[in-house]
Amino acid sequence: ADEGDADEPTATSETGAQRTEEDGSEPEEPAGEGKPGGTFTFPIIADPVFNPLLSSGVQSVMVNKVLFNGLVKPEPGTLQPVPDLAESWEPNEDFTEWTFQLRQDVQWHDGEPFTADDVVFTYDRRMNEEGVSAAFKELTACEKVDDYTVRFTLSEPLGHFPVLMSYNQFIVPKHI
Repeated sequence: ADEGDADEPTATSETGAQRTEEDGSEPEEPAGEGKPGGTFTFPIIADPVFNPLLSSGVQSVMVNKVLFNGLVKPEPGTLQPVPDLAESWEPNEDFTEWTFQLRQDVQWHDGEPFTADDVVFTYDRRMNEEGVSAAFKELTACEKVDDYTVRFTLSEPLGHFPVLMSYNQFIVPKHI
C-alpha cells in the first residue's frame, strides 16, 4: 500500500471485520450491520390518507402502518401471524369460522377502550365497499360475540385466514 493510504483496510479477520494497518484493531460491528436508533426517511410521491378505510395507495399504507394496528401482525423473520390487537384466535373444524379473542388492555389515543365494536365497524365497512380486496372475497360476516370476542364467517374454508389478516388490515375506532 502507498504511504498515503494508511486508512485503507489491509486484512480481514475470520468474522469478516476489517483490520487497519494503523492500529490493527477490529471495528465493534462488521460493516453493513445496522444499530438501533436514528432516523429513517422514506420519500412518498403523494399525500397520504390517514384513514385505512379510505385509502389504498402505497403512500397511505406506509403511513397507516405506523398509526394503526391489526388483529395480528407478521412476525419478523418468519412472517407467521402473531398477536397484535388479538390475544389469540382459533378456527372451527372446517375453517369457515375464525374466532378472535381481543386484548383488554388497549385504549385509543383519546382514552376510549378498544373493543369488538371497533373490529366489527372496520370489517363491516370493508365488506360493504365496492372492489373489496381479493384477500377478503370469502369474508361474509364479522360479528361481535362479546366486548372482547369477534367471529369472522367465510364462504369457504381458509386455513391461512390469520396470515391474510396480518397484512395491512388495520382496525379503526368506531367512535370517531
